[in-house]
Order: sequence, then C-alpha cells, then structure tokens
Amino acid sequence: MLFYTLQQRHFWTKAKVTLAEIDQLVWYLSFDNRNKFPSAIVNETYFYRFCKHNYATPTPRARARAIIRLQESMGSITASIIENPVETFLKCLATELIR
Repeated sequence: MLFYTLQQRHFWTKAKVTLAEIDQLVWYLSFDNRNKFPSAIVNETYFYRFCKHNYATPTPRARARAIIRLQESMGSITASIIENPVETFLKCLATELIR
C-alpha cells in the first residue's frame, strides 16, 4: 500500500498575474504572537496555558483576500492570496482598501 504525504514545495514560474476578485475586506482581532482569534473581545485579556506569553490583549487588524489568475504558456491557475501578499501585490495596505 502506498501512502502519499503532502509536503509544501516552493517553485518559481514566469507568469502574467491578474486580479480576478478582491473580497474579505474585514477587521479582525488577533494577538501579536498568534493568528486570528475570532471570538476575542476588545480590551479583554486572555490567558494561554501552553504559551510563554500568558496574558494577551487582542489588537484590531485589517485583513484582505484577493483571487488572482496566473497565466503562462502551459496554462493558467486561479489562486487565493491573503494578508501581506495582497498588500504587496496591490501596493497598498489592507486598511486603505477597507477605507
């Protein structure tokens, strides 16, 4: 029996990138040392049992998601980019996009 494991691989390609759609322009609460925390409440402090940063207060942050199309000589693919890559691609901050 063969088992395949999914491994992240990095590669380069020369392709034309176009913006297909931009969505999920939202504010969310997160912590400096953690990713999103959807049920966080502003000005509340949270305790993490298995973290060296035991008490943390969430900070509002902007988030953008874009759907892009990459096209090269072999074909095309649609992909989703989130947060920093969106800001780099569009050359503006998510806070500016929300405004």
